[in-house]
Amino acid sequence: MPNAIQRAAQRILGLEKRRHPGAFDTAPTAQSFVISGQSISGVPITEDTALTISSAYRAVNLISRTMASLALDIYTTRGRNTVKANHSSRYLVQMRPNAYESAFEFWQTLFANAVWRGVGLAYLETDNAGRVVAMHVLNNNDCTLHVNGAERYYSHPKLGTIRQENILEIPSLYRTSPILAHRDNLGLTKAAQDYGSRYFKDGGQVSGILSADAPLPAEKAKNLQESLREQRESGTNTVFTPFGVRYSRVAITAEEAQFLGTRKFQNEEVCRMFGVPPALIYVDSGIKYSNFEHQQLMFGQHTIMPWTELAEQVLTHQILLADERETMYFKFDLEGLYKADMKTRADYFDRLVRNSVMSPNEVRSKLGMNPVEGGDVHLFQSNQMGLNYVDEWSQKLTDNGQEQPTDGPTEG
Repeated sequence: MPNAIQRAAQRILGLEKRRHPGAFDTAPTAQSFVISGQSISGVPITEDTALTISSAYRAVNLISRTMASLALDIYTTRGRNTVKANHSSRYLVQMRPNAYESAFEFWQTLFANAVWRGVGLAYLETDNAGRVVAMHVLNNNDCTLHVNGAERYYSHPKLGTIRQENILEIPSLYRTSPILAHRDNLGLTKAAQDYGSRYFKDGGQVSGILSADAPLPAEKAKNLQESLREQRESGTNTVFTPFGVRYSRVAITAEEAQFLGTRKFQNEEVCRMFGVPPALIYVDSGIKYSNFEHQQLMFGQHTIMPWTELAEQVLTHQILLADERETMYFKFDLEGLYKADMKTRADYFDRLVRNSVMSPNEVRSKLGMNPVEGGDVHLFQSNQMGLNYVDEWSQKLTDNGQEQPTDGPTEG
């Protein structure tokens, strides 16, 4: 209720305007700005042709699905403690941002647009009190950005003018699509892929010149070409020709053309383009587990973490009220990205419990287990005693005439 009153007051005073568009009607699946262009290799690169490059598709899919799978919540500060806030928008960001898709679908589409096309746009639908009641991924082809001095807004054929406070923007670097920025790289990757398709369609190495000892009638030459074509389509690697006709191969092998090496290098270029380690999109199949785990950490720290930081700032500013931002904020849980093997995790939590950083129940919560009675007490190394018993234990040693232990050796 206070949230509704605050939004209504801000609307009246003109401090934070939000439009109520009524019934929302737009395509749930996000499109984007038109992406097209001819690369140096001669292969046209559009959003459709770029999607056929498996490494690029996998990289964008990996980033967007990872972002969609991260736990997102709203936190608030209470003195020195940070707790989850009871805010009306929690259900929107965690479960159902609108009437037709789940939160996972919404975030995956939004971040896929941001990574693939340079910016992800979503409309913040509000009720008459000014509260955000739904979020819709916009068709970017329908959105035109207008900048008039300090004022920025979008125009939409169905929604009209969309002010900055009603738009959720997740931009990439310079708001530029990597498909356009790296068009020539992707063109070479697509050209190598198309070459492979043509190479095997032509029966591998079967490509050359037919020559005869004597002139051939047109009908006989046509039948000979048809016979050669049928042999290629059947997948044979051996060509049979009539007496007096020779076949000379002029094509080079895939090894001679460095075809395999080119394809691998271009896939690695795609990894650099999107900041995804090769092993995570199955480009490097010979990697060891220890190196794979390291690449997972790199992916979390250098690719996913910047996206979460950006999204947290945007969500906090666009969804929360001005006074709420002083104590509330959105936060992604990145712990799942850094999960190591069971032995390493066990050693990690054991050290935290032994050094009173976490209680047993806090560890159990991280592992998805229910709390146990007495598990909220923090322990320290001496016999795993609770901190609340330290004074009693120290007094007991004194009463028994025992010298209290020290950190270092005692003087003799």
